[in-house]
Amino acid sequence: MGYFPIRNSTFIHSSASTTWTIHHSAPGIPVVDVYCEVDGLIQKIIPVSVIVISPGICEINFSVPRSGTAVISG
Repeated sequence: MGYFPIRNSTFIHSSASTTWTIHHSAPGIPVVDVYCEVDGLIQKIIPVSVIVISPGICEINFSVPRSGTAVISG
C-alpha cells in the first residue's frame, strides 16, 4: 500500500461573491472545506457546489455572496 503526502492550502476570499475560483496545488480531486462568518461566528459552510475545473483549479459556488476562507487538501 502506497502513501502520499497530504498538501493543505488556505485561501482567503475577502470580498463577498457567489463564486470563488481557486488555484491550488492539491493533486487529483481536492477536499474543500469552507469557513465564513455568519452572525458573528466562524462557521463551516456547505457550498451549493464545488467544481473541479481542471487540475489545480476549482470553483466554489454559493446561493448568496460569501467571503471567508477555503482550505484545500489533497
